[in-house]
Amino acid sequence: MKTDKILFINPSSVNRDSLPIPPLGILSLAAFLRESGHTNIRVFDNNLYKVSNRSLKIMIKDVDVVCVTGTTSQYPEAATIANIARKHNKISIVGGPHASAVPDDMINKAGFDYVVIGEGEVSLLELLNVLKKTPVVDLESVPGIVFSDGGEIVKTRKRKFIRDLDNLPFPARDLVDMLSYGAKELKRFEGRYTHMMSSRGCGSKCIFCCSPVMWQCCRLASAQKVFDEMMNVYKSYGIKNIHFQDDNFTIHKARVMEMCDLIINSGIGFKWSCQTRPTVVDEEVLSKMKEAGCVQIEFGVESGDNSILKKAKKKYTTEQIKNGFRLAKRAGIHTYGFFIVGLPGETIFSWIKSIVFAKMLDLGSSVWTVLIPYPGTEIYNKKMVKILDYDYSKWLYKHPIIKSGMFGPRALSAMRWIADKIVNGMFNSGTYKNK
Repeated sequence: MKTDKILFINPSSVNRDSLPIPPLGILSLAAFLRESGHTNIRVFDNNLYKVSNRSLKIMIKDVDVVCVTGTTSQYPEAATIANIARKHNKISIVGGPHASAVPDDMINKAGFDYVVIGEGEVSLLELLNVLKKTPVVDLESVPGIVFSDGGEIVKTRKRKFIRDLDNLPFPARDLVDMLSYGAKELKRFEGRYTHMMSSRGCGSKCIFCCSPVMWQCCRLASAQKVFDEMMNVYKSYGIKNIHFQDDNFTIHKARVMEMCDLIINSGIGFKWSCQTRPTVVDEEVLSKMKEAGCVQIEFGVESGDNSILKKAKKKYTTEQIKNGFRLAKRAGIHTYGFFIVGLPGETIFSWIKSIVFAKMLDLGSSVWTVLIPYPGTEIYNKKMVKILDYDYSKWLYKHPIIKSGMFGPRALSAMRWIADKIVNGMFNSGTYKNK
């Protein structure tokens, strides 16, 4: 088969109230393939441009292989792309958290030819190398993929994860228009911003999170590697505002301290934000982060009820959460909290406790979502809530598709809205500046 011309597509999401960010996953895959000799690569981010199916068809007709990523919210368009590829006899490959959780569906229902499970760099490269051979006879030799053989689903052995992230090239940001992202200013930054990932995985197994499906174990790029990428972004695009998308940015204190020293000594004036757990921060590291330009730290609170936190396998308590927020505020870093309405065990009393707890934290800002039971999570696999609609185009955090305990969609939607208004205020404009 011909595999010379490769098109990566980031499908459009059904979520309409969040601005697109650079698709770091496929940009990392593209960079790895390019470094390995595949030079005819294009990346198209339809979550940014949102072009018609006709335009997608024109692009797909001109390539040999279509590689698609995506979360559950991107599944509807991913399936459309697979259908277009199939009609034009193009190889279609899909990866990402949704595909990794339900690979059989991506073959049988969405119509993809191949699924890459979890971390995709090496599996995708090996798959492409096998596909270009004539005839294709040793697909089962490629770990970490799923495909159909005469109607029977074949899952190859598990792929070993990349241990040293320093060996990976920087994401191929040159394959997208970086200046089309981050134009709408965040309250935390002055000017344009972008996103980075300095690690993979979290080390925890919260029952509602997709991270264990994709990464399973936690691995970290070195402080020097992270700083080098920051400098690459700054020199290439003039951007010095960065949000780290890591699940647990401060999990390794020494790495954070070293990275902060590199940022401080650069004199560039980087401003940055991150997400982490309240149990892996202390006064020393937060003080150093503040000095290095950290302007916001985000904690996954989820609930103000310890019994809910325990069921969700958060592995920390409300007291530990309070301590994390207290230390961050003492360091002068803006705080941000994530809350989920409708976790297993939710009652009217636990919901009220969450609102009271959020007010007591006196956090800088917060976001309240209704639980989405993403495929691959423990909540989904063990049916810990009742899913009322399997149409993924309707899986929106403001429009519930579940029944959790005694609460149906209408109640959950009202609870989310009320909590948000009580905690954030009636006229809160969210994370973006009013312009």
